[in-house]
Amino acid sequence: AVSGRMTETFSNKATVGLVNMYWDLLPRGRFSPYIGAGFGAAYNEYRRDYISTETSGASTLTVTGADKDKKVGWAGALMAGITFAFDHRWAIDVNYRALYLQGGGATLTTSGLETNQTSRASIGDSWEHQIRAGLRFNIW
Repeated sequence: AVSGRMTETFSNKATVGLVNMYWDLLPRGRFSPYIGAGFGAAYNEYRRDYISTETSGASTLTVTGADKDKKVGWAGALMAGITFAFDHRWAIDVNYRALYLQGGGATLTTSGLETNQTSRASIGDSWEHQIRAGLRFNIW
């Protein structure tokens, strides 16, 4: 009889920076709809950890592996929203943003076997859809 346990984790931390441009479709009045687009980069840090332990009688086999990969990829956004001004300085802003992030991954090489194994886990390009609301203060 063989008993064992295997654990594998894969995580991604991302920091996104965009330069955005907005165009007010009707810049006068209480309601001001707008559209926008952004372009920039995303710094991704991928981490992958693996550990497997098998026990058979008095012998135990432990296989481990870890990898940390960093990548800078493209990012972009498309936005559309509406601003409702309730006086000349303050406005409520409600918008939709579609955020594009370029994918990446991490390659893992195990240790603890006669012939170590290599595998790659990856996250493909993705779109994140957001509905956002905020309070806007006009400085002029």
